[in-house]
Parts: sequence; C-alpha cells; structure tokens
Amino acid sequence: MSYRGSNRLSKKSPWNRSFWLPVLAIFLGTILQGQEVVDQCFEPRCRLTLGSNITSGVDKAQTFTVGVEGTLTSIDLLVRGVPGGSDLMIDIRGVTPGDVPTESDSVVVESVTIPNASVPVPPPPPPFLRVHLTSGITVSPGDVFAIVLRAESNYSWEGRTDNSYTGGAHYIRNPGLGITTWTLTDADHDVGFKTYVTAAGGPQLPGDCSPCRGAQLPGDCNQDGVLDLSDAVCALGVLFNGNPAFFPCGDGSPTDPSNIALMDWQPDGSIDLSDAVAMLQFLFFSTAAHTLAVPGSETTECVFIPECDAGFNCL
Repeated sequence: MSYRGSNRLSKKSPWNRSFWLPVLAIFLGTILQGQEVVDQCFEPRCRLTLGSNITSGVDKAQTFTVGVEGTLTSIDLLVRGVPGGSDLMIDIRGVTPGDVPTESDSVVVESVTIPNASVPVPPPPPPFLRVHLTSGITVSPGDVFAIVLRAESNYSWEGRTDNSYTGGAHYIRNPGLGITTWTLTDADHDVGFKTYVTAAGGPQLPGDCSPCRGAQLPGDCNQDGVLDLSDAVCALGVLFNGNPAFFPCGDGSPTDPSNIALMDWQPDGSIDLSDAVAMLQFLFFSTAAHTLAVPGSETTECVFIPECDAGFNCL
C-alpha cells in the first residue's frame, strides 16, 4: 500500500498540529531547562589598562550583581600567574551593606583552590580561566556576591579603569599598607570575569559580555595604539632576545597566522628581521606601507585581523 500523497496527520487524527506542537514545546522546554548560560560578564581584553596584583597579604575582590535565576555553577577569571608559584585560592562570598565583600576568610559561600600549573602564564591579555564550583550556589536576580582571590605568590587579575561593568566594583585588602578592610581600589576599576548560571527557567538573555573585536593597527607590535620605532624594537625583541616574550595575537608565536598578518611587513609569509627593517624604512624613508594598511591612514586606521583581540584605540 502506497502512502504517496497521503496526509497521515489529518485533521481527524489525534496527532494533528493542535496536539503535537504543544507537546513538542513542553519537551523542548524540559530539555533546555537547566542549560548553563553566561549571566554577568566583564570582558576587558579589548583594552587592558589594569593589572591588579594578588600576592602574600594582598587580596583582591570583584563584586557582581546576579541577573538570572538559577544555580551559579562556574566562573571565568581573566587572571595570569608565574610558573612555580603558590596555588590560587578563590572564594565566592556574600556582601555586607554597601555591597562590600564579607571580611572573614572563614565565612564564604564556596571556596575553590586552583593549582598554580593550571593558571595561564601568557603575556596580557591571558585567556579566561574556567573555575567550576563544587556545590553550586542558588541565585536570584539582584543578589550581590564577591569573587575573592588570595595567594602567597604573584598573580595578576587583568581589567580596565573606565567603569565598564556597572553591576559591581573592584576591592583590595592589604594590611601591610594599613588597608585592613575591603576598600575600593578605585570607583572606575573592574577586573575580567564571567559567571555561568544553570537557568531555572531555561535559556535566558546573557549578561553584558560583548566580545572583543579583532581590530588592529597593522604593525602595532607593542599594542600602544601608535605605529613608531618602538614597534620595530618590539618585533626584534620577540625574535631575538625574548623581550617581550610574545607577539600580541593568537598563541603569541611568530608562526601564528594572526601574528603573521599583523607583523609581516614584506610580506613573505613569515616574520623575520626583514619585516622590522621594512617597518623602519616606511617610518623614516616613506617606503612601502604594510600590505593591510589603509591608504592615507597607515599609522592610525585599524583593520580586522582574526584571532586578535582589539588593539589599543581600535574599539
């Protein structure tokens, strides 16, 4: 018997649209409920202007305001360390009136210790470090918490100084300098983080976390937003003496395609001495510009380079 051209879901069938579409909606809603979503986020890698140091006796905190109901399951931190250092201690704490982190190190909502070897050690900007919470924290919109970082050796929590995140603030506690209680580092300071919530009602709109755009000034090796002699010096430093240790894009290596796009002045598909020489010739003798440079705006106009965070003045 052929069913070609038949309508097996006829209006007379109990499995018509008026029945199975609501069932499908309920089924999908059940599946989607409990999906982890980004709630709060501050992504400062586009333009880092703050490296907040954590070391013995110097603790740092960032407060945030919850926007999604559910369970806080993990966080990301824009932090970098040094090899062979101490472990990084991370607390999630409540706040006191005025949204200041609670003082006692023994009164925390959840605590996680990250081995030093698990913390990124690249130049700024580092990748985000994912931290999974052991138990999870029940949260509701408007709740305020603090992420507290403590360590015995140096870590740097990268951020910005333009008050880009309005749902919290950055705090310091440093008894050695007489700062015995949590104190605002500055009203405009925030450090990089993301919070992930398993949403109680299924996926919801994420928090404010605009990704960094990959706009870069061609040749801007030291990421100061200016094309000058220091960029040629930077390129030679990476290539020949490891200072700085990395190029600014991708994995930091001279063979990374995004760094080749940024620094290969010739171009011949690699970064070497000839590119620094070609840059100097352009700067001082008006020879050929970088192949990606915008004509007439070679030293000021940014272009898109994949796998690069946005450079200084390129936002």
